[in-house]
Amino acid sequence: MIILTQFGETGSSQAYGFPLTQCSYLDNFGDLVTKTNRMAFANGGFDELGTGRGLSEIGSVQAEFWLHYDSYEDATDKLDAFRQMNDWGVQRLFMQPIDQAATERWCLARVNDISNGMNVQNMPHKRQRIKVTFQVADPFWYTYGNQALWDSTYQWESEITWDGTGFTTVTGSGSLSITNNGNAFTLGRFVAQVTGAQTFHSLTVRRLVNSGVVDEMVLQMELVQNDVIEFNPRQQWVLVNGYDQFANFEFRHPDWLRLLPGVNTIQVILDESTAAVSTAVRYYERYV
Repeated sequence: MIILTQFGETGSSQAYGFPLTQCSYLDNFGDLVTKTNRMAFANGGFDELGTGRGLSEIGSVQAEFWLHYDSYEDATDKLDAFRQMNDWGVQRLFMQPIDQAATERWCLARVNDISNGMNVQNMPHKRQRIKVTFQVADPFWYTYGNQALWDSTYQWESEITWDGTGFTTVTGSGSLSITNNGNAFTLGRFVAQVTGAQTFHSLTVRRLVNSGVVDEMVLQMELVQNDVIEFNPRQQWVLVNGYDQFANFEFRHPDWLRLLPGVNTIQVILDESTAAVSTAVRYYERYV
């Protein structure tokens, strides 16, 4: 069974580790909303989503636990500790997949309901079954994928080690092969540093399927050696050297850069054949 392990960040005053007495689990992350409308004088209907996936429903995660008590005081303390999650707002909710050796996953959730019915015949002073429901605006489970975590190993100097390793040098134009090991599409965060001395004025990033362009991002501005560039669809920002450049940015799809499960081909094009960038696509693995 999928096990909820914790709500909130380890070491924070707002963190609750769930007891190992979970007895039920349910989420709706596989629930999709369709948009098909009937048409006059026609069979079937018109699918407004075309051939794409359905839209995810607002997420809900439910679980039930047994709380066991040693005394009346212990019962009060454990119920108070469980119900305090109501006050914490949006936090990371962690879960362990059925495979106990698999990487722990998380989503961003808030408590929607905590309930515990009491029946004197069930000896509520000894144990109680308590149910918690979380609402999840972004109904996916995440792991780190190839996304670097910030720590003292990253440098903000001339070498592009500020966002981990695995960068590819592109001169003029080139392609990257990005493998998404999740079971759902995820958003790719494009990062690059201008490594060549040649100035250029246009940077295009595309995702190709069977040589056709399905996603495209274009930045048009003067870019010079050592400039650091970031297109981040998760945060909806476009940065060059930490400054907003959204006014110089265009995109084809509202999600900017989608990475489907499996191998994705990302094409990078500069408008000067001798210009060079060191680049990578970072992502969180995403699951339903």
